[in-house]
Amino acid sequence: MKSAHKGRKLVPLLKEPLKVGIVAIFFAAPIGASAAHLAATDWHSNVRNTWEFKVDKGAVRIDLLVAPTEPHTPSLDLIYEGDAHPSLAEEAGFLREALHQLPALGIDPHNLSFIMLRGFAEPEVERRLALAALRSKDWQSFTTVSGGAERVVEDLLNSLGAYDELNLAFKEYGLCVRPGGVEKVSSARCLDLRIPDLPCSAHHNPRLPTGANLYLILEKAR
Repeated sequence: MKSAHKGRKLVPLLKEPLKVGIVAIFFAAPIGASAAHLAATDWHSNVRNTWEFKVDKGAVRIDLLVAPTEPHTPSLDLIYEGDAHPSLAEEAGFLREALHQLPALGIDPHNLSFIMLRGFAEPEVERRLALAALRSKDWQSFTTVSGGAERVVEDLLNSLGAYDELNLAFKEYGLCVRPGGVEKVSSARCLDLRIPDLPCSAHHNPRLPTGANLYLILEKAR
């Protein structure tokens, strides 16, 4: 694990490049006021600390973001470097390590408001979402659904409990994660995803969600 504070090049969440053959589907999706504020300000000036964790074919970086105008609602930004595809269990471990260091930085983990990340790097999330989208009538007709592709993907992620395993990192703080905002969904043909055992063929090769900017809201666990 490598911790850094200065001199690192930041990769803004909303500038993640799309893979070849993937189509971006743009619809507006509501996000929290804190997220909108961070997106509109200088990201570099909001980074209080950075942790970097090596994984196969890349690294996962966690940035602690604290906006000067909202110091009591910090957030975390997960950034995937290289061709990183960590499991949810790995991410939960990385988050737990970062959370344990927050008090030394003057941050109360209980005050964290949300996590930003580019989905869907985790193999299990990618597969479960693809299977759910294949069966979803709303996804098949997302252009007619209020909120479009973003609303459909958010609903699918919540119905699957896709990121529930991350709650292992937040349990001791009485918090849990909930997908609460989705932006800039990208898609690709089923056969192009190269996910084993997906029920698709040359005669049944629909587009499925492959990525999106996600906001995981942190709220009190029930």
